[in-house]
Amino acid sequence: MVCCYAYVERSRKEVVAMEVTYVESPAEECKHILLELGFSAHHAGYKQLKYGIPRFIHDDQQYLASELYPDIAHALNYSDGDAVERSIGRSICHAWKYGNKSVWEQYFPNSKKPPSNKLFIATIAEYIK
Repeated sequence: MVCCYAYVERSRKEVVAMEVTYVESPAEECKHILLELGFSAHHAGYKQLKYGIPRFIHDDQQYLASELYPDIAHALNYSDGDAVERSIGRSICHAWKYGNKSVWEQYFPNSKKPPSNKLFIATIAEYIK
């Protein structure tokens, strides 16, 4: 959810500031969260998460390894689901190591190590819902 101020001219002499709230699409909110956590946009895992998390939100009953990873691989032209899984794991570890620790703490409190792919996708998807 994003809040901003819009200025509306009611008459020639009166300009009123009012708060406008709009909800981002799951894909846009996912992109914002990933960048805030410190994911590098040039990593394949970032692109795969940006595509996969909104798909998981849409159908959270699908299995990651047997359905979501192959779906991502097919949609983004990667070799197979195993390559997608490895790439996402590497990106999570990289963002954990070099990203914004205070933001990570908001989503994964008291974590001493990077979350698993499954935990990461489920947590971010739940937050966006």
